Amino acid sequence: MPRIKNPDDFYQIPSSRRIVFALGGPSANLILSIISLGVLNTATTGFSFYGILLCPFVQVMKITSQFLYALPGLLAHPKQLSGIVGVVAIGGQFVAGDLSKILQFAIILSINLALLNLLPIPPLDGGKILFCLLERIHPSLVKLRIPLTVTGGLLLLGLICYITVIDVCRHILRICA
Repeated sequence: MPRIKNPDDFYQIPSSRRIVFALGGPSANLILSIISLGVLNTATTGFSFYGILLCPFVQVMKITSQFLYALPGLLAHPKQLSGIVGVVAIGGQFVAGDLSKILQFAIILSINLALLNLLPIPPLDGGKILFCLLERIHPSLVKLRIPLTVTGGLLLLGLICYITVIDVCRHILRICA
């Protein structure tokens, strides 16, 4: 495979191939979740074709719909936000050494990661897909790539800091609930 020496060479790849490339990470998260749900269903309810082949898709759709339903209100209700500190604190309480709960928690995290990564915010994969689509609509929009990526990166960094402060206050200092 040839090595890309100039970062602009990446943008010479057709946008449809870059979209497929950007979908790779979220797709891998969802596929792993579906496989894990099949294993979990088999372990908890026994072997059935429904539990292995159909039910995991239904379960992923249910988790996805819950995520999408909660998404608009997350910033308005900081109690619903959790970052790394909160995930570790809540996850540690939830799993408590139970293998099936550990797998459930990993599945939920994997699906949430896939969905968050698909948000149309640069530099996330959803932002890369958005740029590919904008590039197809009008090639002059390509010049917005760097300013919007920097803005999106700063926005995500600010959100991470905000959520971390809330998590530390809630789970470590126990001063805000």
